[in-house]
Amino acid sequence: MRQFVTLLLFMAAAVAVTVTAETTVAQSVSSKGTSPGADKMPSLEQLLEMCQAAKQQFRPLTAEDLAQAKAELATAVKVLGRKLNVYGATGTTWKRYLNWDAFTAQVRPNVEPDPKILHTVLRRLEAGHDGLDLIWFVDTRNALRQYRAVAGAIGNDDLKANYDQLLDMLAEQLKAFNANPNPDNAQRIGDALGQLHLLEQAPELIAAVHRRYSHPNAFLQVSSNVIEAAVEQPVDEETPVYDTILGTRITGQGHTFGSTVADLVPDPNQGVLDILFNGTTRSNNVGRNGPATVRSIATTQVAARKRLWMDYTGLHAFPTGSRAVVSTQITSIYAGGGIAQRVARNQVAQQKSQAEQISAQHAEQRTDRRMDEEVGKMVAQANQQYEEKVRRPLVNRGLFPQQFMFTTTQDAISLLALRAAPDQLAAATRAPTVPKGTDLSTRIHESMINNMTQSALAGMTLKDKRMETIVLSFVDELPEELKPQEGQLPWAINFDRRQPVTVTFADDGYEMIIRGRRFYEGTETYPAMNIKAAYKFVRNGQGIKAVRQGDVEVLPPGFKPDSNDKLSANEVAIRRLLTKRFSQVFKEEVPVESIEPNDQWTRLGTFQPTGVVCKDGWLMTTYKRVPRGKTATPQAARTAAR
Repeated sequence: MRQFVTLLLFMAAAVAVTVTAETTVAQSVSSKGTSPGADKMPSLEQLLEMCQAAKQQFRPLTAEDLAQAKAELATAVKVLGRKLNVYGATGTTWKRYLNWDAFTAQVRPNVEPDPKILHTVLRRLEAGHDGLDLIWFVDTRNALRQYRAVAGAIGNDDLKANYDQLLDMLAEQLKAFNANPNPDNAQRIGDALGQLHLLEQAPELIAAVHRRYSHPNAFLQVSSNVIEAAVEQPVDEETPVYDTILGTRITGQGHTFGSTVADLVPDPNQGVLDILFNGTTRSNNVGRNGPATVRSIATTQVAARKRLWMDYTGLHAFPTGSRAVVSTQITSIYAGGGIAQRVARNQVAQQKSQAEQISAQHAEQRTDRRMDEEVGKMVAQANQQYEEKVRRPLVNRGLFPQQFMFTTTQDAISLLALRAAPDQLAAATRAPTVPKGTDLSTRIHESMINNMTQSALAGMTLKDKRMETIVLSFVDELPEELKPQEGQLPWAINFDRRQPVTVTFADDGYEMIIRGRRFYEGTETYPAMNIKAAYKFVRNGQGIKAVRQGDVEVLPPGFKPDSNDKLSANEVAIRRLLTKRFSQVFKEEVPVESIEPNDQWTRLGTFQPTGVVCKDGWLMTTYKRVPRGKTATPQAARTAAR
């Protein structure tokens, strides 16, 4: 959970993909038709009516559908082949594993699908080996599933009856989910939608279900106070003066003082921030032109604006725009006396206004150049971190949210995210409202975590070393409970194909279940087990913490402790091992910790938790910023939480 919040914070600090808030995953599921009123959220009754109406809209699949599915598979296989060719010996091993020659022969023109070859390759793509979670394998696996489904549907006399039965089941599942929107019911609806999608049936119904039950499922909000504190800083520096104006070479020493502040620009579709600089430079200057030497005191007032904005490609900055006004006081003019002295004085008087205008233009150019260079370095660094730490890893595994956007008001910048594949639902309800006075808040729906873990872990085998690598990609140090113990054998878990990990947020607490089909320790293989831990949030004088309710439960799927069923010797052994290991992971108490920014952001101080709301599938955590050198009082924390 903490790693997920850390990831959200990093993504918000780096950049966001701009997508309009009205876009839902349903609109990308199918482009083959939209229903009347497609921009409105349907009621449950309308969805049930659509389930019945869809029975009359059954579309037998044809050779054209098969050709289209084959073309999509061929494209995915081509991309996969290019990737494997790059990896040399490793790619050759993958090709051997996938029976590459026989497999690629299946996508050639005029080759009939061979069910045995397609089944074998799909099973191998679904085997869960490390690396099969990369997007080029994922895309090939999904395209192969589609091709097999279409090939099996053509000429299937039972398809219409099975389709009608599927719609009846979906209607019942929608009723159950509407009454109790929990992860299990969401999974059943997702399975039904996935089957309809594979069979290329009922696109309007699929889109309507997503419109009702796929709202954004993660939010991060940062107040304008935090943004201002992050950007605001005084400017007080000594700078040399070198310039040439109207043929006069000018040197001197200037003292610049002012401040840099932030200004949020309201925008419903993206995060927009202006960095504003207001400063004054006072300088003692000496100008030389031929025999004449002019000494002066110049006052330059500069106001500059640098606008930042974000889209899916990264963080961007518009060119700086600045305005300067210069006023000068001539303190002495020396040109050798006589006529030359009078000529010099007259020229200085005549050219003073023009010289001030040119000097102001040069000041604007210098300010623009400096802000562009400094902000440009920051933008480049942010984009590099975003690409390496966020976008590329998620895109390479097909995990990037379908929606990921910023919105801006005068009071805050907010991140909105929606993650749901075509066979998944997102949030069934709207997110809770953030209390006024909150500096930082996270709102995460259980579907965000469940969808991400299903897409990333379903059917996969995760070894202990690989898990350590993943965790270390988000945090600087491996948590103590995940560090290998002395004498501990290497271990691994093969996750369930449907629900590898599920989290439920309800009743001021949460429950997490990890489902493994098989477990490994050393050379031993153990049977399926479910690992469950439940927590309740409590507040005391030390803050907010989640307290585990009872022991960690480790039992085979479907096993009822109060029945007369007995565990096998293997089940007893793995239960003992898993209970010991996961009791360290699921500790008895988990404090809601403060967030302490590092590096250049330490000046922000500490974000101390002020409240936790956990209900209706949502977990909202709110924070108050405490500047460095200060400590939040309990009363201040309570006030911030209201």
